[in-house]
Amino acid sequence: VEQLSPFHGISLAPLILPDYRPPAKRPVVFVLRNYEDSYGLVAEGRWKFIFDRQNHLLMLYDLQADPEERNNLILVQSQRRERYKSMIDWFLREGQGSYAE
Repeated sequence: VEQLSPFHGISLAPLILPDYRPPAKRPVVFVLRNYEDSYGLVAEGRWKFIFDRQNHLLMLYDLQADPEERNNLILVQSQRRERYKSMIDWFLREGQGSYAE
């Protein structure tokens, strides 16, 4: 999994650098932890990946071809499944810090 920059936001470089080329869009990763349960979502372009640890579910949808999310492609798109699952695993592992007291 690629390391993300510690700074999140939008670059103002296009406004001041005439030859600036923006980087490719990054996927959006959302992870929710609740005691033993973990839920995750990765959204990247036309793709949506859902992880539900409690119910042992992995779902992958091509939103362009299937906007109603009726055809789970998790068994067909193994490389994409592993890539997205590794992103969620990274966030779950790195997010195990403690709250400040």
